[in-house]
Amino acid sequence: MIPLRTYFLPVGRLWGLLTTCRRFFYQSGFIPRYNPPIEVITIGNLRLGGTGKTPLVEYLYRQLSNEGRKIAILSRGYRRKTQGYLKVGPSSKVSEVGDEAIQLFHKLGEYASIQVCEKRTDGIRRILKNEPFINLILLDDAFQHLSVQPSLNLLLTSYDQPFYRDHAVPAGGLREPRSAAKNADMIIVTKCPSSIKRNQVSICRAEIERYCRNKPVIFSQLKYLEPQPYSIHQSMGSEIVLVTGIAYSEPLTDYVSQKYQLHYHFNFADHHNYSQSDVEKIIGFCQEQQCSLLTTSKDIVKLSAFEALKTVPVFVQPIEIEFLFDGQNVLKEMITANQ
Repeated sequence: MIPLRTYFLPVGRLWGLLTTCRRFFYQSGFIPRYNPPIEVITIGNLRLGGTGKTPLVEYLYRQLSNEGRKIAILSRGYRRKTQGYLKVGPSSKVSEVGDEAIQLFHKLGEYASIQVCEKRTDGIRRILKNEPFINLILLDDAFQHLSVQPSLNLLLTSYDQPFYRDHAVPAGGLREPRSAAKNADMIIVTKCPSSIKRNQVSICRAEIERYCRNKPVIFSQLKYLEPQPYSIHQSMGSEIVLVTGIAYSEPLTDYVSQKYQLHYHFNFADHHNYSQSDVEKIIGFCQEQQCSLLTTSKDIVKLSAFEALKTVPVFVQPIEIEFLFDGQNVLKEMITANQ
């Protein structure tokens, strides 16, 4: 049987041609680009979500802040119900700034400078006006936001779903054709298995270099930390109900299944907005099975709005990015060279 996506390949090629032309018009100067007066690092991907951008943004913020850099994070605020520029603060809501912006604010602390603006040029100008001490901006999910000329362009691709095996939408999950990878300054392969071997790294690097020559390629994995209680009065048992609304939950599910007795996984779509009925169903199942509820940092910012969450033990599974084969030093050297 012919795979269904085969029928969409002509449309995917047309979409790829349109996005390639769009890049050409920006890069050739037909459409003007804003060149900010301070350093700007773009973190993005070709695939529609699920490559681990948020852990990398958090990593870069922490590492570069420790070196004395004054950093602002700017994203579009995906799926928020507002428009224009907003700065994230203690009273910000998910509906106003998006779940990932709230997630970063809670993890990085109240002094972190985090903004959302769908027009990144406007957002950067507001940051420079309101916070003139900022000397570095991290642009989250902006590889396709071509109106800004970044100092450094970091492209993420996951090990299990690499861009070189995918196609442009609707035939696949790529926002642009594979050839767009050549516009990156560095490729970061994310979500590698802990057992990855150097020969597997070599094969993956060779595939990437078909589309992105003479650019550094580094590898990383997700490190799962000890679950954190949603309330300090809770204790976590070995029997777990997992709740996720993320793009690619398989690695987390595998990890939880190995470490705990996983009774059930409520697996919602990425950026899912939880309803009262969703929460009642989840809480009811936890109470019936006498299980603890485990969820992600991204999901807890939305689930915490429901009072029913206080009736069962709830824990958050923190993750962080961990580089393999000296990748963190390669990344550090590239950032230093571009200052």
